[in-house]
Amino acid sequence: MNRKNEEQGGVSAKGLILWAAVLALGIVTAWHIGGIKRLIRYRADSFGSSYITLLHEPGSRELEVGKEICQEARDCMTYMGDEGDAPAAEGLSGFYYFNSGTVRPSDVYCDIDLQTVSLHGSSGVVWFEYSLERYDAAGDSLSGSWHILVRCDLEKDGSGSYVVKNTVEDI
Repeated sequence: MNRKNEEQGGVSAKGLILWAAVLALGIVTAWHIGGIKRLIRYRADSFGSSYITLLHEPGSRELEVGKEICQEARDCMTYMGDEGDAPAAEGLSGFYYFNSGTVRPSDVYCDIDLQTVSLHGSSGVVWFEYSLERYDAAGDSLSGSWHILVRCDLEKDGSGSYVVKNTVEDI
């Protein structure tokens, strides 16, 4: 563009490049702020320095593993049977609520939101947030937890599948 076009309201090539750079920087900044807000929202004292892995953007294989782990956690949380009939769950077994005594759950609300997954060779970490409430036959709440962040420590088993070995919940 020549100087006459610029004076009549045109935009120079340098101006276009500057605006494109500012726009790209704004998009990248907004993306990182979302991750930083997620980090700030959770207390680091429950997880130590491992909370920084919340910033990891998982690949497709990692997402697949994370969804499998979240489904296994959901299966444990929504199980309403007896302890002897429960499937083995290794590190997720703490999410079971077994029928015992006279108070038995008859309904369960469970919501799990995968936060991120980070796999490194034979180990890894899955982060998810859950809300869970169990109800008796009258519809009264037996127990409930809301927006609880969980870190699941993973290891590969003999078949090459990732299994949860330990869970840590935000307190």
